[in-house]
Amino acid sequence: MENSARDILFLTDGIPPYVMGGMQRHSLEVCRQLLKHGFHVHLVHCVQSGERLPDAGEVKGVIIQNESFTGSLTITGFHFPSPGFFPGHYLRNSLKYAKDIFDSISNQNFDFIYAQGFTGWHFLRQKNRVTPVWVNFHGLNMFQRTIGLRSKLEAMMLRGSVKENLKLADGVISLGGHLTEILNRKIGIDASKIKVHPNGISSQWIKSEGASIQDSNKRRFLFVGRNDKIKQFDLIFGLANEFKDRAQFGFVGPFTPDVSQETGITFYGEIKKEEQLKAIYDQHDIIVCASISEGLPTTLLEGMARGLVVLTTPVGAASELINGNGIIVDGFDALAIKKGIQNILAMSETEFSNAKKRSLERVRCFTWGAIGEKVAGDIKQLSSKEN
Repeated sequence: MENSARDILFLTDGIPPYVMGGMQRHSLEVCRQLLKHGFHVHLVHCVQSGERLPDAGEVKGVIIQNESFTGSLTITGFHFPSPGFFPGHYLRNSLKYAKDIFDSISNQNFDFIYAQGFTGWHFLRQKNRVTPVWVNFHGLNMFQRTIGLRSKLEAMMLRGSVKENLKLADGVISLGGHLTEILNRKIGIDASKIKVHPNGISSQWIKSEGASIQDSNKRRFLFVGRNDKIKQFDLIFGLANEFKDRAQFGFVGPFTPDVSQETGITFYGEIKKEEQLKAIYDQHDIIVCASISEGLPTTLLEGMARGLVVLTTPVGAASELINGNGIIVDGFDALAIKKGIQNILAMSETEFSNAKKRSLERVRCFTWGAIGEKVAGDIKQLSSKEN
C-alpha cells in the first residue's frame, strides 16, 4: 500500500493556539509533516471545558496555513471534561476523553493510530484490535525526579495508568536520550517497540550560515524558563552571582529576584514575541538548562538554532542534542552545574567558536522537516511489514 493511501487517526489533547504546551505544539507540527508526506490524517483534538470549540474549517486553516499538501485532513473536536476537586481527577477526565473519542470514531476504519498521552486508552483496551497504535507520553515526568510531596504523589498516581497504555501499545515514541532508558529499563518496554522521534524546531529559527557569531570579553550565559522549581532558577541565579566577575548572565522569564540590578546579570522579563526572543539569544553565547525533569527542552533547540553553546543537566532527551556543541553535567545539583560553568569558561577561543558552529550544524537534525521524515519513514516501514 502506498503511503498516500494510508489513513491515520491522530489523537491529541489540543493544538496551538487553542491549547498551549510542548505536546500540543508537537501534535500540530507532526500533523503538518504527515500531510506533507501524503498521508490522510483524521485529527482529533480538544479545548478546555467552557472554551469556544473552533469549527473544522478554522482548525484546518491553522494547520495548513498557506502551504500546499499532498495529503488530506479531517477534523473532529471535543471539550475536555471539566476539572474536578478530588485527587485523580486528571486521570478520570483523561479516561473519559479517551472514551468520548472511541465512542465517536471507533466505527471508522484507519490503517494506523498515533495517540498523544492517554488519548488512545480505549482503543488500546480492545482485545480484538487489529489497527496498530503508537503512544507518545513525551517527557515521562512521572518517572523522573520530583520536588515536594504533592508532585511525588501525583507521579505515583499516574505511573500505573501510563504503564498500562505503554505496554498495550504496538509502538512507543521516545524523545530519545534518558527517556529511552526509562521506557526500556524502568517500564520494561522492549527496545524493538521504541521509536525515537525528538521534538523539533522551525527552520526559520536557524541563523543563516553567513550570520556573524558575536564575541565579547566575558562569555554570556542565558537562562530561559518559567518560575517552576523543576527549572532550578534559584540555583542558576546563585551561581550567576558567584561568577558575575568572570561571566555575564541573562534571564528570560517571570522572575522577581531580591536583587533587581546586579553587575553582569540582566533580567528581561517574559518575552512573547519570537523576533524579540531571537534578538536576546543573539546577545548571548551559552544556553543553560538546569532542569531536573523535562522531555526535550525547546530552549536548548532555540539556543542551538541561534549558534549558542549548550550547558545542560542530563535531563530527559537532552543528550540527543549534544555532539561537540556543549556539555552535559554529571548531576542536577549546584556543584555539578558549577563545574559545567567552569568547564565552559576554560574552553579555548577555538574550542568555543567551534562549539557554536557545531550547534548550528547539529540543530538541522531537529527541524520539524527532519523529524517529519523520521516519523513518516517509520510509518512507511510499518506499512511495508504489514504487506
